[in-house]
Amino acid sequence: MYYCSYFKLYIMKQSVYIFLFLFFCVSCSDNDKHDIEKNIQVEVFYKLEYLQQEYPDAGAKVFIYYDRSSIDFSLTTYTEEGSFIKEDGTVIILDQTGITDDSGITIVTPKYHDRMLTIVIESGFYSPQLKHEVYPSVKGSFIVKKIFEVEKDL
Repeated sequence: MYYCSYFKLYIMKQSVYIFLFLFFCVSCSDNDKHDIEKNIQVEVFYKLEYLQQEYPDAGAKVFIYYDRSSIDFSLTTYTEEGSFIKEDGTVIILDQTGITDDSGITIVTPKYHDRMLTIVIESGFYSPQLKHEVYPSVKGSFIVKKIFEVEKDL
């Protein structure tokens, strides 16, 4: 009779140690990363005039501006390396930059996630052709895909 109660007590003690060990292992895991990396994958392609196939735009420049909207870029002149000059002489300078690889892709990690973000892309193939996109903030990782084509005269 004593053997059975000692054995049960031994099992219960061991169970408590195992549960405590598991509790500490689970609670000390690396899952509480509050600052999860939010990346922007920028994919840039071009099309030739009479073909519909997309080709990677290697060497396309990606410029990122914070707290700028489309209105800020209206009536501006584009200069080399991502700067824009307004009619009043004010210069808009880029905040971050990237260049697409041979597959037409680059990954940018924004410096700020809670600020308005404007992405301007200069084609490497149809330089100095530009495309842009404005985002109110970066909520999570996402993909931006732009396709450049021959500009047609109206």
